[in-house]
Amino acid sequence: MASEEAFSELLKNNVKDGFVNYSAFVNNEGFNNYIKDIANKEITEDLSLEEKLAFYINAYNALAIKGIIDGYSPSSFTSKVRYFYLNKYKIAGKKINLYNFEHKVIRPLGEPRIHFALVCASHSCPKLRSEVYLAEDLDRQLNENAIDFINDKEKNIFDASKKKAKVSKIFDWFKKDFTENMSLQSYIAQYMQDEEIKTLLLNDDFKIKHKKYDWSLNGKK
Repeated sequence: MASEEAFSELLKNNVKDGFVNYSAFVNNEGFNNYIKDIANKEITEDLSLEEKLAFYINAYNALAIKGIIDGYSPSSFTSKVRYFYLNKYKIAGKKINLYNFEHKVIRPLGEPRIHFALVCASHSCPKLRSEVYLAEDLDRQLNENAIDFINDKEKNIFDASKKKAKVSKIFDWFKKDFTENMSLQSYIAQYMQDEEIKTLLLNDDFKIKHKKYDWSLNGKK
């Protein structure tokens, strides 16, 4: 079995509604082989944007899992520094930390829906999918993620009667990515399933505040 298929099988069997059973990844041969393949992957000019994004998202999520099973965590300030900044991983032949991988490699590709796919092992993150991302399915997968995240009442709360909203801190941290071509509320409206709330968002009628981010683990070790 190819390492990416092995990783996908691990996700299928050990991620339920975003809740991760991290112990299943410890000393797993398929997972370890996938980490090696991430290190040695060749990123060439002939790769499509979708192929690059699928690889990078899968790599980020796999290495975020590796950080947890190696004993690190983003749950406190000091551990967050080590998890995101001090730990470096080999990705496509280059060593880089998770922070720079997200901000200097993935974000510049110009796809804001990555923020509903990159999962740093925390409760307030988007839900980790129970499968890998594939270039041929990427648009569908990212759209599904955006719909799921934006309509998740644990992540975002919209009070239509008061025109007040408390949305994920992700929309604050990465506002620039979401608002290149439209307002933040218009961006959110694209994926909103409640028609009344959608109309208000399209008119920029909500007063927006941001929820506190919950850095606790999105699963069990």
